[in-house]
Amino acid sequence: MCSSDLYPTGSPTGFLLSAPDPKNWTPPLSVEGREVLPLTGIGSVTSVYCNESGQWLIYRSDRFGFNNPDSIWDMDRFDVAILGDSFAQGACAPPDQGSAAQLRTETPATVSLGVAGTGPLLQLGVLKEYGPLKRPRRVFWLFYEGNDIHTNLDLERQFPWLRRYLEPDFSVGLTGLAPELNRFLRERMDSRGVGGSESENVPSWSAYLRTSAQLLNLRNRLGLTSCPRRTQDFDLLAAIFAEGKRTVENWGGQLTVVYLPATTGMACDLFSITQ
Repeated sequence: MCSSDLYPTGSPTGFLLSAPDPKNWTPPLSVEGREVLPLTGIGSVTSVYCNESGQWLIYRSDRFGFNNPDSIWDMDRFDVAILGDSFAQGACAPPDQGSAAQLRTETPATVSLGVAGTGPLLQLGVLKEYGPLKRPRRVFWLFYEGNDIHTNLDLERQFPWLRRYLEPDFSVGLTGLAPELNRFLRERMDSRGVGGSESENVPSWSAYLRTSAQLLNLRNRLGLTSCPRRTQDFDLLAAIFAEGKRTVENWGGQLTVVYLPATTGMACDLFSITQ
């Protein structure tokens, strides 16, 4: 593989973690008067994610920054969309072994809308921003009890701006802002010295990849290397799923929440190896 644009995958949670005051937080980007929070990684680049089996997950991101063949967005409509965090993104699995990739062998019009490090509120944003473009007939929302509610949602609920995604008509219109989002994210990465060619950079910034691409720094900040506090806002979670259901049904689709339990007695270990 040869690439002149190799970048680690990103997560919008990083913007939240760096916010000094969640209540007065606004997104880091403004486009034509709109406050914009990027919800995915950089689109149309060679993306380096994680290595938990001895081999890096490296894939070409689609035009919006997801882990899909870009050509999938040329389809008229999707049959299946997989929504969620790293489980939906295909973390650390070979490119042809992720959840969406495996479903795609039987149902070609299957897309991953997974973004690592996100919780239900950010995932609702992903659904409302990118779902309507191809109106998937079935949306499978992967919910992992190990961190989605008492860790990720516990962070996200502190940001009033994010709660706007609970409003029926709220959307920033991210699908129409892909060039601006990609330029912003590229510049942000380049300013930190992490962009470039694979042959030049993989050996020299492997230490960075171990903390960024594997999201170890993010996990540490979220407290995922030990048992996090148990703050569980079930009312907010119910409202998020209800708005997701309304959104999908509005375009004639069906939403199914897939519950992924944390194994009893192993939850703390799971926190340290998943985002």
